[in-house]
Amino acid sequence: MEYKEMKKDELIAKLEEQRHLASAVEAKDAEISSILKEKEILITKITDSKNAEIATISKQYAEFKEKSVKEKNELINKVSELQNKINSTPSIQKYEDAIKELEKENKKLISFANQYINVFKNTLKALQGNLDNAIELQDILVNNVKEK
Repeated sequence: MEYKEMKKDELIAKLEEQRHLASAVEAKDAEISSILKEKEILITKITDSKNAEIATISKQYAEFKEKSVKEKNELINKVSELQNKINSTPSIQKYEDAIKELEKENKKLISFANQYINVFKNTLKALQGNLDNAIELQDILVNNVKEK
């Protein structure tokens, strides 16, 4: 039905109905607006809270990362020190090589000592022979002197 065909009472009733609907719509708009403001405030609070949590977690992570890097560097330094100690400490192979070298030198010294002992022994034998000859010569001289 069109408004031109309506009577005055019908138009007033329609107008009242429209006012009532407009009032209801405005009330709903106000309610929605209020709820939106509350939700925005809640979202802001939650966002601020989460940002604070993120900042705290970021700080904790940075501290953890710094501590981890420090501990890692300390471990690397300890490993390096141990490797240096291991490298500076003679290995079993180095000891075995040194022992073999000493054994070679000992064999050379023993060989030299044996040669020296043989020479000394031969010298003693020669001296003993000379001494025996001298004693025999002395006996011969003493016997010749006694006979004359």
